[in-house]
Amino acid sequence: MEISFLSGFIASSVHVLTGPDHLAAVAPVTARKEKKHWRVGFFWGLGHLFGMLLLGVLFLAFKEVFPVDKIASASESIVGYILILLGIWVIYKLSKKRGRHIHKHIHVNEKGETVIHEHSHSHPHEHDSLEGKKLASEWMIFGIGTIHGFAGVSHLLIMLPVLLMENLGDSVLYLSGFVLGTILSMTLFAMVLGLIRNNMKTGRLLHGFQLVMGVISIGVGVFWIWSN
Repeated sequence: MEISFLSGFIASSVHVLTGPDHLAAVAPVTARKEKKHWRVGFFWGLGHLFGMLLLGVLFLAFKEVFPVDKIASASESIVGYILILLGIWVIYKLSKKRGRHIHKHIHVNEKGETVIHEHSHSHPHEHDSLEGKKLASEWMIFGIGTIHGFAGVSHLLIMLPVLLMENLGDSVLYLSGFVLGTILSMTLFAMVLGLIRNNMKTGRLLHGFQLVMGVISIGVGVFWIWSN
């Protein structure tokens, strides 16, 4: 029975981490967040599971009425457009100018002379610093994960072992391993990426890192549309 659980865990982990569209969807948003990066991967994993479940239910219930398999295949292109939009969003945020404010401080030194010091610092636009912005919110990530889970009939193939297992306990263990592998693998990926992001020593380096994530997302999105 442990083999069933391990099989489900490995199958889902490999599926999630070897999908360039999966990684390209999580990376840009993780690169933008300053903390709680794990939530990006966690909510994407939940959405991915929900999308696969939705696809399975629709396929079983309406396969005689609607071409669910063709709809799922066509939705692969939607995934590509989402990745392009995510990449554009990141680049757009990076290109926005930040306002600079000059502050003057006047004080008297030991000689009785009046000295004026000026310094400036940047203040990001208020809406740029809000973690609750819709596009970067956990529920938006959940929605993207749902679309990923719904796109592609290949997701149903990963669930076939459940139907082939004669023992109900083995099926439950396989599903449990699959659920844990999907959520845990993407959560860990987001955490590692967030750790890299937070260890960027300079603003320029962080800017470049975020820019690369945005470009990769666009590139994978274009390839996804072209290949489908």
